[in-house]
Amino acid sequence: MNGCQMIPYRISLKKIIFLETAFTVKNGVHYELRWFTPGGEIGICVAMLPWQTAFVLFRFIEKNAESLTFATQSGGTFGYTKKVGTMS
Repeated sequence: MNGCQMIPYRISLKKIIFLETAFTVKNGVHYELRWFTPGGEIGICVAMLPWQTAFVLFRFIEKNAESLTFATQSGGTFGYTKKVGTMS
């Protein structure tokens, strides 16, 4: 799977631009997260990106999964567990 998430940035009431793009790729039992800005790929990842990605995967792709793990280029690892009606 090669999912893409666009992060919008409102620069006026009539114009929205996209500053960041995130990709996730399944690698064995975990997902790799890669994060790009207009200047290129960056090796850091804030906690909001894996949380948002986990939400989409639990809801649409990994419906039967109980937990998901993400690895980032910066070496960070994020784990999420699905609970009834929420994630923790």
